[in-house]
Amino acid sequence: MKPTALETLSALQKRGRSMLLVSLILFLISLFALVSHWQIAYPLIAFSCLFHLISNRLCKRRCAHAYTRALMEHAVGDRFAVTTYASAEPADGLLEQKGLIPCACCVPGARQHHVLRGSTSHGAFSIGEVAFLRKSGPHAVKTLSGTLIVMDGILPEKERWILQYREPLADFCSMEEYIQNGYVQESASPVSP
Repeated sequence: MKPTALETLSALQKRGRSMLLVSLILFLISLFALVSHWQIAYPLIAFSCLFHLISNRLCKRRCAHAYTRALMEHAVGDRFAVTTYASAEPADGLLEQKGLIPCACCVPGARQHHVLRGSTSHGAFSIGEVAFLRKSGPHAVKTLSGTLIVMDGILPEKERWILQYREPLADFCSMEEYIQNGYVQESASPVSP
């Protein structure tokens, strides 16, 4: 892992240990107040429990986010320069913008998870886990999910290509929808991949 990621993880673990120490001190004060029959004993016990639950949950969430970011950056390695990582981003209209499906027919509210953005010598890229839903009838729902890798600027701007190996979107959008929206169906030819 990168040194900055290790420093961040170490700092988060140190903060978590200090929160546990504060929780322990609050619990000991609460126990002393209970044994001494103070009026404030029960509210102090409730406060100690709430403080421990909230601080523990926040610490775990921050550590999980930092570990995930560090592992994602480590998986990419030194091949790409990682610029940002987000645990979730909105993905409404992403498939339509990239030309993968012909119409805005997805259920709104799609999210892209574990989004890693960076750059290479060819341009900027993004990698994320996505899931899209589409209603195809009163009770029927079609789903499309997986890892979406987007890299803009690879092809010349005058060309617009969609490469679909083994037709991964055939169950999500029918070929008639593609043709109605101006897509051209090419016949299979013996061209090398």
